Amino acid sequence: MDVDSQKSAILKWLATFPPGVPADDFPSLNDGRRLSQVLHTIAGDTFSFAELPEADGASWVLRSSNLKKLIKSLRTFYNEALEKDADFDAVVDVGAAAKGEDEGRGALALAKFVLGCAVECEQKQTYVQTLMQLDVSTQTVLMGMIQEIMASTTPVQRTSETSHDLAEDAVEADNEAFRMQTQLQGELRRKDDAIKLLQDELAQIRTEQANKAKLGEEAAQAGTLRCPMSMACIRA
Repeated sequence: MDVDSQKSAILKWLATFPPGVPADDFPSLNDGRRLSQVLHTIAGDTFSFAELPEADGASWVLRSSNLKKLIKSLRTFYNEALEKDADFDAVVDVGAAAKGEDEGRGALALAKFVLGCAVECEQKQTYVQTLMQLDVSTQTVLMGMIQEIMASTTPVQRTSETSHDLAEDAVEADNEAFRMQTQLQGELRRKDDAIKLLQDELAQIRTEQANKAKLGEEAAQAGTLRCPMSMACIRA
């Protein structure tokens, strides 16, 4: 797969994104701005990347600064969103790319990494469908570059210190969950005790009311029995 075919395919793919910084040829990618805009479109929902300053006609130092910021953004997205790692420094000579002395190899390498972001991010189905709308020859070249990028990345390795920190966080989370569970159980027991106390008091009130009603009935019956006797005595 020759480099010119790769560059042509990348430019066609970049043209599928919303208009932004013009990128009609590969030298226009050397300041990193167009690639950064495309990366922001792909990863904007996950990460916020500052827009790079215009470096057209400026010294190579500003272009170099832009490319370093782009590489930092790519590394962040690959490490945190995709949980993958790549040796960006080994494939991009920032100084040569910024000076335009690498025949576009640095910009091409970075464009491939941006392409890798598109086909592995959460919205990858959308970007793959867009890719499939390009002509067959362009699709073939892009698929080859995607395979190349996937082969060059590796899963992020957790250090023993990081693993230890994660284990401590897990233990603390378990302890916190246990504390919350214990607290909730205590509150439920207190509520149960309060409900039982109210029920006991209610039962006692009902018993007292029943006793009073019974005494009232007995008193009424006793009065009825005494009344005829009193009338008889009066008549006598």
